[in-house]
Amino acid sequence: MEVYIKSCSVAEIADRFSTPLYELGIVLEEKVWKIWCDVFGNNDITADDNFFEIGGDSIKGMLIIRKLTEQLSRSIEPADFFEYQSIHEIAEKIDKDYGWRTE
Repeated sequence: MEVYIKSCSVAEIADRFSTPLYELGIVLEEKVWKIWCDVFGNNDITADDNFFEIGGDSIKGMLIIRKLTEQLSRSIEPADFFEYQSIHEIAEKIDKDYGWRTE
């Protein structure tokens, strides 16, 4: 008997079950959130807050990118970071395109 498993992102799983990512206990979004809180010095940031609307600038962005790269062992492109401007969006992008779970 052969079993085929389709690879899919965490976001696709959440969409299939109509479950928000945080309810699935996903650690990626939490890692991104912790980094943002550290860089901004504020724990009141939500997953949907816009990076620029909460005071983000290029220096904070590069700090976040550096910390993400260190913690996930993956280089995140600055263009991707600045295009996907919330914790939720950047976590989905990392999950989908950067293979953060594999070494």
